Amino acid sequence: MANIDWDTTTAVARRFSGDYPLAGTYHERKFALTAPQYVARASDLVAEETGLELPGAPAVKVISRDDWVATNIEAFTALLAPLRDAILAEDAHALDDDVGPDDDPERDSSGRPWA
Repeated sequence: MANIDWDTTTAVARRFSGDYPLAGTYHERKFALTAPQYVARASDLVAEETGLELPGAPAVKVISRDDWVATNIEAFTALLAPLRDAILAEDAHALDDDVGPDDDPERDSSGRPWA
């Protein structure tokens, strides 16, 4: 876990996300103009159905697949950082508890042979 290769993860994600055939065309620009109204409507429907008060209008941005991958890698890096740090700390602690050169791996801490 502590050794996630984020460069490889990014490369694999980009490869599998593929290319959007309409990227850079007027279709993408049109969607960027209309997406905010669809998201606002969906937000209203969610608030109405759940009774939750939303803190404002959701931000909408149409991004490329590469940008989507980069955003997700950044989010997962931050999300997993505390877990990574805990694992690294545990590994460091485990190294402190390793068997020393005078310890006999064939015997338990009381000196009795392992069963």
